[in-house]
Amino acid sequence: MHWPFVHDSGVLVSSRGSLVLDELTPRSGEIERSWQLLDPIAGPDHGAAFTDTANGSVIFRSGPSRVTELNNGELREVWKSTSELELNPPLHHNGVLWAATASGVAVVNLANDTSTEVRLNEGLVPSFSPDGDVVVVASRDGTVAAIGPDGTIHCRLRIARRAVALAPMFNGLTIVATKGELVAVQHQTG
Repeated sequence: MHWPFVHDSGVLVSSRGSLVLDELTPRSGEIERSWQLLDPIAGPDHGAAFTDTANGSVIFRSGPSRVTELNNGELREVWKSTSELELNPPLHHNGVLWAATASGVAVVNLANDTSTEVRLNEGLVPSFSPDGDVVVVASRDGTVAAIGPDGTIHCRLRIARRAVALAPMFNGLTIVATKGELVAVQHQTG
């Protein structure tokens, strides 16, 4: 099962391999609404699969290459990649979709449906860290990069250890979890 996700007045849940997305009433656990999916929701074992957007919708990976949005009770395909995506939950930030790929990250301008593949060594660790116009990502080999909405890498650094997770904080600060330590990375805008 994917981690339950609190959204609006309910909790979204889906079991691995299921073609159904349920919204449960928090107090009773009863199914309030259900949606049929084209593909099962994809996400890490016992990890986050859903992401909030600024407009109040929820996005998630479904199937090997599809990003789907739940908005006002309606499902719609936001983007479909030509190749298989990683299990990391996608991010929608400032009109741009960010989705982890086997070789890095796909940066998708949703206004004109164009995408740019930003290659990083060994793929991404879970999570994205939005900061103004850029999004900070970390690859498993310890590369940390701030990437603009057009796919341009604004800055890149290498930390000494393999990265395992990324956590956005505040004011451009991102915490990169490595094997054995936490590394604070401050992105300077401008």
